[in-house]
Amino acid sequence: MKRGLVVLACVCLVVGAMPGEAASPFERGFHVDEVALKALDTNPGTPIANPRDTVQYSDTIVGGPEWDRPYADFSGISSLGPVRYHEQMFWVDLSGSYDITSVQSYDGYLLLYVDSFDPNDQLTNGVAGDDDGAGGIGTSDIIGVALEAGRQYFLITTAFANGDEGTFTNTLTGPGIITLGPLGGMGGDLEITLTSAAANLALNEPFTWDLGAGNLGGGTQTNVVVTGTYPASVTVSGTSCGAAAAGGTITWNLATMADGASDTCTINATLTSCAAVPLTAAISGDDFDPPANNSATLDISISGGEAINDGGFESGTPSAGWAEASTNFGTPICDIASCGTGTGTGPHTGDFWVWFGGIGAYEEGSVSQAVTIDPGGSIDFWIEAIVCDSAADYVELTIDGNQVWSLDGSSNLCGNLGYTMQTVSLAGYDDGASHQLAFHSECFAANGGGSNFFIDDVSMMSSCDTYQPPQLEAIPTAGRLGLFLMIGLLAGVGIFAIRRFA
Repeated sequence: MKRGLVVLACVCLVVGAMPGEAASPFERGFHVDEVALKALDTNPGTPIANPRDTVQYSDTIVGGPEWDRPYADFSGISSLGPVRYHEQMFWVDLSGSYDITSVQSYDGYLLLYVDSFDPNDQLTNGVAGDDDGAGGIGTSDIIGVALEAGRQYFLITTAFANGDEGTFTNTLTGPGIITLGPLGGMGGDLEITLTSAAANLALNEPFTWDLGAGNLGGGTQTNVVVTGTYPASVTVSGTSCGAAAAGGTITWNLATMADGASDTCTINATLTSCAAVPLTAAISGDDFDPPANNSATLDISISGGEAINDGGFESGTPSAGWAEASTNFGTPICDIASCGTGTGTGPHTGDFWVWFGGIGAYEEGSVSQAVTIDPGGSIDFWIEAIVCDSAADYVELTIDGNQVWSLDGSSNLCGNLGYTMQTVSLAGYDDGASHQLAFHSECFAANGGGSNFFIDDVSMMSSCDTYQPPQLEAIPTAGRLGLFLMIGLLAGVGIFAIRRFA
């Protein structure tokens, strides 16, 4: 049967164009050899691996309406009809890439339209189409088609040629909820905002943030709920809207929101521990709502922060944060272009790091800066000891000239490629005052070589401030002398009054 169709198509090509005249594929008189094109239909595309939703339905085109279907790319109308078709409306709630596949008991065809479908205006509003899918004749695949939330789609299951008809099963998969039928349940476009004037919070400081809910239009939304989250470092004491707050979650029920309506809920809270304050909010309703504007995040800063100036040494040399000294090199701060890597890693992160040693001769080096060490303070840094010449070579961390940490050439870190993080308590110096912090090293080349001690990414976090409530101005007092004078004045007034009215 298909061979006869090829002959017919060839004859039509001759008839469709006058001698010396080029036929246009947009003219109905021009016919494409669709049978021959079947062999070229490779159906590229990778199916969605983990779809959120899968919808499947089965039906038949037997006895269905007829039309002259278009080509899969909507560039023209097939001459192989009329063919029967089945129309299925659907919509999705999330924009993204979707897969549509069909298995038919006949030589089928899939076509997808958006917004409207008119079988007599076949080339308008076409989105995608397919003849034979990965399974060959009897299958059709539209893989990775981009669909938009809230738009009406029409999936047309039809036939390759006149006389082809039977049953089919279509499967739709994708990242959003797929609903078969006309676009319904449309509500307003909900929006949530999250704002606060608070910044650089101190411990025990009260503050507020606002949840702003709105219906931007498109219809009424029912059963509207706003949910928010807050961290364990925050204690919520109340809300202006009566929302429930417990376990780090806020729930605000707004019930129905009319088109254009808006509302604000203020959350009253206190920072109860020195930790970050990430906030989130989301809004939802029962009716369809485009997902844009439905969530918000906000990070409120706390006081304190990094106490080390240029802990990664990224300002290079001369350093913006460190005093530098080296017997042979002037500075122990290196980058690869200036120093190489000494068979080691080089910097832990960024471009610069501190390299103590690095020469087969006596070398003493240091980097230092003044830091404020808060109560409970500790310091983190990364070290690599790729070459250790002798146990006499060492690197140390000192506070005010006193050693609080050290590593020497006998360490089990020697010879290991890669950095190791060290955390050192600064107990005894954590008084909130300024101290001199230094990394200091001596390498003696006792065995004729040199040691390579690398330091990078030094960090010491300062604790946040403690909130001091505003103090009421003291009421001036008169003192003992003033009190006697006041009593004398009142007595004098009393005597005057008695004398006046006696």
